Amino acid sequence: MKKQKGFTLVELLVVIAIIGILATLAIVSLNSARTKSRDSRRVADLRTMQTALELYYDDSSQKYPSPSTWALFNTALTSYVQGTALPVDPMNNSDTARYIYGFNTAALGSPTNYILKGFLETKASGLDSDEDADPVWATSTFVASYGTAPVLAGLDCDTPSDTGTTTPYAYCIGNPS
Repeated sequence: MKKQKGFTLVELLVVIAIIGILATLAIVSLNSARTKSRDSRRVADLRTMQTALELYYDDSSQKYPSPSTWALFNTALTSYVQGTALPVDPMNNSDTARYIYGFNTAALGSPTNYILKGFLETKASGLDSDEDADPVWATSTFVASYGTAPVLAGLDCDTPSDTGTTTPYAYCIGNPS
């Protein structure tokens, strides 16, 4: 009797199943890494904007910009960042307010305090060291955002659900006091 060469159908199905499981694990791991990468980029973007704000403050009689839209905010700070515009959210989704700039206009209409808020996709370790104090000047605040404008309570750094976004993690930096 002649011996058959090759694999049986069962052996092929087992190998295909194992390859499928390994591919699924690799994709899940890769998606997690991409999410963390986007969050790191958001934190870096907020720090870039914070540096630009502080440079603007030094050049503008110790006042922060008071734009009515994100486009005006971008125009005010463009000369303080590399490139031609402020950083854009890595997902580039303007339907959701991923970056928010809130400022206090009580001091003669010229802001002396601000909060920059970004929304992260994961609970990053940086959330433990961000600015969690909610501004006490919320009654005299204006908010400019990249994306859909949030409600005024969107400056709440502990309760991001006030902005209507489904993203649960708010990262805030700035000079709120």
